[in-house]
Amino acid sequence: MSTNTPRYNEIFEKEKFVVQPQLVVIGSCNVDMVTRVGRIPAPGETVTGGDLSVLFGGKGANQAVMAARLGASVHMIGSIGRDSFGDDVVRNFERESVHISFLARSDRATGVALIAVDEHTGQNSIVVAPGANSALTVEQVEAAADVIRHAGAVVAQLETPVQATIRAFQIARVASVVTVFNPAPANTFPDTMFALCDVMTPNEYEAALITGSDAIHSTDDAIKAARAIQSRGAKAVIITLGSRGALLLDGNGQVAQLSAEKVQAVDSTGAGDAFTGALAFGLARGDDLYNACQRAIKVATMSVLKPGAMVSFPYAAEVGDLFA
Repeated sequence: MSTNTPRYNEIFEKEKFVVQPQLVVIGSCNVDMVTRVGRIPAPGETVTGGDLSVLFGGKGANQAVMAARLGASVHMIGSIGRDSFGDDVVRNFERESVHISFLARSDRATGVALIAVDEHTGQNSIVVAPGANSALTVEQVEAAADVIRHAGAVVAQLETPVQATIRAFQIARVASVVTVFNPAPANTFPDTMFALCDVMTPNEYEAALITGSDAIHSTDDAIKAARAIQSRGAKAVIITLGSRGALLLDGNGQVAQLSAEKVQAVDSTGAGDAFTGALAFGLARGDDLYNACQRAIKVATMSVLKPGAMVSFPYAAEVGDLFA
């Protein structure tokens, strides 16, 4: 059937947009300072970059905005400074229709990320000064308990205190709300996190760190790492593989390798966050894990075609046919 027929449009509207997916994101809010360079500098090396762009980011904020752009109602739980950058973050969330009732103001500076992007490959190097993100508290999460219990999914990363994430996932688990844990940036976290995760979404480097592997070079390596993570308590594991797509190990132990469309990347900054935000959107609206993952890969691929992180994320009007 043609996707332009009235019948298709009728089904699409009735089935997909009558009920707005509800999502809660616990995580970081940063201001990104980005410059494009001829190549990423080696240790001790100075390179000259292009003009500086000041943008909005932070893994939590990125994932929240990605889901909101696709049509979710998103509550952001985080912490920003009482500074001009914090004011800018608030205004940006308001423009993106992200709810900020649980976004606290701290005496610490708003988080900042310094990003260098290779203008030839689109790869990036990032240094983060977390600032107020480190001030996120368990008490903030407790205050948001009601919206967590009524969400379709709850998402978190590792750029804010992990105890706040653990409490949010505990509340979600009791209420049978789907939990999505993006263990980024690569860091250690308590073993108690595994059993609270319905879906864990590490990239190759993070999966290797979590499992104590040297590196992930092949599909077999990825499968081995995913099974090791699942054996520690996570229900399902998705290892993102950049331009090669993702490897999915579901709750029944079934493995699927999902490919990504080959494109000429302009900037890969934020692609992982685009994936996680789109995945959470799909799960919050009731999609099965395989289809949510497949669509999230396509959304992430679209994001690398434009420079920047959050600013490169597509809106629902651009990807609507993916969710039909």
